[in-house]
Amino acid sequence: MTPTVTVLATGLKLLSFQGVTAYRGAIVVATVEGDLLRVSPDGTVTPWVNVSRYGIPTGIVGSQDGVAVALSAQESGHFLLGVNAQGKQSMLADLSALAGEFGAPFGVDRHAGYYPYFLVAISTDVLRSGGLIAQVSASGRVQVLATLPATPFGIAIAADTAIATQEA
Repeated sequence: MTPTVTVLATGLKLLSFQGVTAYRGAIVVATVEGDLLRVSPDGTVTPWVNVSRYGIPTGIVGSQDGVAVALSAQESGHFLLGVNAQGKQSMLADLSALAGEFGAPFGVDRHAGYYPYFLVAISTDVLRSGGLIAQVSASGRVQVLATLPATPFGIAIAADTAIATQEA
């Protein structure tokens, strides 16, 4: 099978993309400006919601209920934010204690089983390297699942296995 590459939208006046996910038949893109944009299959780009009051998006994942966005507000804190279909924002978890003063969350994925949860890849110190994988329950309970020797930048869940990308 040969993959097909298709350009959906061009000429976007945006600084940079901070993540992408699928949600309700569209692609949702997070930007460094804090905008979440919907890109339809025909390439139409529609602004959806801005999450910049909570920080800069660093990761995004879609689910049936909405999207979850990992955010870093640097000294002000680090968060996992939920956004529902109507654009209503709700705090899923405060990740500040785990990321610390010099860290940030960099990736998020969702496990949709009987007990749904999120996994978040968090750098504990972007200067010295080091990180962890945290689990966030549907009720917002946060627990560390694993510590990592280097900064994780992305995370995915395959069956019941967490896969994280790290710097070398």
